[in-house]
Amino acid sequence: MRVIEFEIEGVKASINLLEDLAPLTCQGILNSLPFESMCVHSHWSGGRLHTLNSFSLAIDVNEYPNIENPSSYQGPGDVIFEPITGELNIVYAPGNYRWMGSGWPVTKIGTIEGDFSSFARKIERLQWEGAKKLVIAKGKQSNILAPERQGIRINIQCDNQSWIAELFDERTPILSAAILKTLPIEAYITNMHSSGNIFHLWHPIPDYPKEVETKRERPPVDYKNQLIGSSAIAFYNPRETRGTFRGDILCDDTEGLRIVHGEIQTDMSQFTSNSKRTQKIGHIISGNLDALHQISNKIDFDGAQIMTISRIE
Repeated sequence: MRVIEFEIEGVKASINLLEDLAPLTCQGILNSLPFESMCVHSHWSGGRLHTLNSFSLAIDVNEYPNIENPSSYQGPGDVIFEPITGELNIVYAPGNYRWMGSGWPVTKIGTIEGDFSSFARKIERLQWEGAKKLVIAKGKQSNILAPERQGIRINIQCDNQSWIAELFDERTPILSAAILKTLPIEAYITNMHSSGNIFHLWHPIPDYPKEVETKRERPPVDYKNQLIGSSAIAFYNPRETRGTFRGDILCDDTEGLRIVHGEIQTDMSQFTSNSKRTQKIGHIISGNLDALHQISNKIDFDGAQIMTISRIE
């Protein structure tokens, strides 16, 4: 997997190119490097930047929206290419590519791995400080250290595959305790019918807490060394309640556990702090997420599958 590097005013972030999913687009990007463009903050599509200079990749758009690795809803860390305009987006908060209020399919070309909080901050500041120069160059593969153990581990099994997930028990202690009390679980999973690539695990969670444990956080906003307010935008933080990522585990007070295995349109920011309906309670940290996603296609043809979840002692 090849890597490219972004830089704004000396702050850098590296992305892994999804060459197996978007080979023509990724190769065209690589052939165009090094690349420089002024970039500005999005008006319509959520927390992201877009380039003002266009890539000329000689991609045939006559069959649009039939494009490589199509994407509608993006999460923090996603990098997308719009084949009609030739612009590049780097995403730091949940949203979808839109123009004048209408969504457009785009090609997802890569993901930023690891913590890119400093780079996300540079993008967010574009709306205050104005356009800045973005430099894109070929990068070097780096080994991203796995985070130290922070939460209770659980094992997930389905279709002869296995994954390890971490519960955010320090953020949701009461709900995590209720889930652990319910384990082991063996239940059917189906695809969600209106939210995208999410599994619904059909098993109740007794003793669901009456109060929300993970309130919506509002990071402070400063300008010219003065605190002027706060923002509801979700920055990159897998443990944050707002913004969903592939591998996230959600829990709903009436429908139980859900597992995100791909692109979804459910943005956690839509859930208010006065609702206990859905909370993010963990994330898959080990195992093949592509294999998890492939189970969804199997469900489409063969019907519900059995999933088991147990605690790792």
